[in-house]
Amino acid sequence: MTNEGKLIVAEYMNDEGALYNCAFDCNYAGLVVLEMQKRGDDWRKFHNFSRNLYYTTERSNLKIDYNFVAWLLNADNFFTAMSQWIKEEKK
Repeated sequence: MTNEGKLIVAEYMNDEGALYNCAFDCNYAGLVVLEMQKRGDDWRKFHNFSRNLYYTTERSNLKIDYNFVAWLLNADNFFTAMSQWIKEEKK
């Protein structure tokens, strides 16, 4: 997870303190998901974006849902996908 990615996610969360006081881990990912759900359609959009990202970048021949879920539950994968999704949404 890059510093730029952390900044993008922190801005989305309106949480500047996250850059200094937060581990971008699965606990924080859960809070991000709750925020996405509050914003309506963001969770669905992010889920679809990250699934596409997984299916186009992972080399596994087993492109099935439980592999995607395991991939997404890795905090680094989650936040990298999240920052890329936010960049795409801003275009």
